[in-house]
Amino acid sequence: MFCLYCLFFTIAAETDVLTWRRNLLGYEEQTPHAFLGFNRLGDWRYSLFGKVRAAHDLLIVTVPTAGRSREAIRFDVIRLARMAVDEARGMAIDLRLIQPSLLDPLLCDTLRNSATQRLPIFLGYGHKELSHDLVAREALPPGLQDCIPLENLGHIAGYEEEDGRVRMVPMFLKGDRQLQALSLRVASFLVGSVGNLKLPENGLLQPLQPRGGILIEPLKSLEAKKDILRDQFVLVGSSSPGDRHDTPYHSVQGVVIHAWAVQALRTGQWVRRISPFWSFPGIWLLCYVLIVVWVRGGGPRRLIIWATGLSFMVMGGVALAALCKVWIEASYPLAAIWPLACVLAFSRRSRKLLAAVEVRGKAKG
Repeated sequence: MFCLYCLFFTIAAETDVLTWRRNLLGYEEQTPHAFLGFNRLGDWRYSLFGKVRAAHDLLIVTVPTAGRSREAIRFDVIRLARMAVDEARGMAIDLRLIQPSLLDPLLCDTLRNSATQRLPIFLGYGHKELSHDLVAREALPPGLQDCIPLENLGHIAGYEEEDGRVRMVPMFLKGDRQLQALSLRVASFLVGSVGNLKLPENGLLQPLQPRGGILIEPLKSLEAKKDILRDQFVLVGSSSPGDRHDTPYHSVQGVVIHAWAVQALRTGQWVRRISPFWSFPGIWLLCYVLIVVWVRGGGPRRLIIWATGLSFMVMGGVALAALCKVWIEASYPLAAIWPLACVLAFSRRSRKLLAAVEVRGKAKG
């Protein structure tokens, strides 16, 4: 029974059943949440992770999109691109421009001429899930399809977990290395090439907030302080309330998450998750300790004390790992310790009661 019990929790850890579901989320889309929310209980680690190096050369410019026409949004993008020429290092557009517009020819010329005007522009796109394992790039409007090279296109998806928080950004959609994240495209440009970047082994980047945050300016305020664009890489995103997403820090616009991902990739600092495989020896060892205590005659109180001590030991290890920006999943070891402790305590209590009944029966006999 001990082996079967440990095997159950080991398989649970390997298959990550407590995570329940992650929704591949294109920012500005809403998806239903699952009813489990264990990851939120582990976000206290972010206070120990610390922050990454400050991003003094990244600037976020927000554009109002709610209730506005396609033409108005395109005009703002074109106007910003013209303001940024000869000032900014480059520009990334985190807006889903999927519907055709009368201003597409003018925007197309802006995208085509950006390289010759020394303003490389990167454009984000949404995605379509054709099946569980197949994702396709969302097509641009006909008037924009041939205006920008494929290497300047990046997806703007993230993972919304079952508790409604966005913690991770996939570097490639469903492992397709042709469908790179917009943040990866930008970081590759800033460091020279993607070969100069170290990527997460599982392809999921869990970024941290840069020190001091990232400067955010609404587009309407740039006219009075155009100099702020000088030597900055500009990330353009929506200021719409519908584009805000919950993170372990606070609720932010989708473009802010992309900016965090860019800085994490450039610095090589992000949250690294230990493979669930490493919980295998931990679960067996912790449960074995409880079994030894029980075999040696430990009563319910002693078993609970040992379970509490083992839990503190697990959380201490998790905290030490967090100081090194490493995430160790504690849900499965803790979920294995306490049911076993309660079962063993109940078993010990039941045996004592049965023994007492037998003694009384013999005495009466």
